[in-house]
Amino acid sequence: MLLRYNLNSYEYLQELSAPISILHGDEDKVIPISSGRKLFESISAPTKSFYKIRGGGHNDLDTFSEFHESLLMSLKSHAPVE
Repeated sequence: MLLRYNLNSYEYLQELSAPISILHGDEDKVIPISSGRKLFESISAPTKSFYKIRGGGHNDLDTFSEFHESLLMSLKSHAPVE
């Protein structure tokens, strides 16, 4: 049902000034990793990160330790300096 709608994520991401992190499974059968990379490349924000989760699908990234490590790394790298 969602595939009937145009979800132009890249348009919304262009408006953000916050750091952007994309985590994408390389075994995603719903949205290919090439689409995730294309989205990443379209972002003009100076602070952006792309994390490939090896073996990750579309709805199971949270079951991979690499996902949690990448998320933690992303949060640490974008934490404000006191």
